[in-house]
Amino acid sequence: MSSGYTLSQGEYKNLKSRLTRAINSKDHKRIVDECDRAIAIFDDKGYPDDWSRWQRAKEDASLQVRLFRLRNSLV
Repeated sequence: MSSGYTLSQGEYKNLKSRLTRAINSKDHKRIVDECDRAIAIFDDKGYPDDWSRWQRAKEDASLQVRLFRLRNSLV
């Protein structure tokens, strides 16, 4: 459901930078949040060719969150 606007190069670079900073922080919840934010923008403005970068990052971070919860629930 596109709003008629397309993702600008500047917006794309900003989203990519935000994802990189989230990944470098090693805060898995932050990574998931950044990916959700970017995917919502993509839904509205269109997906870049490398949209799967955000999907992979979200899946990887979500797995780490689940593993952390599992390890801590067994203690």
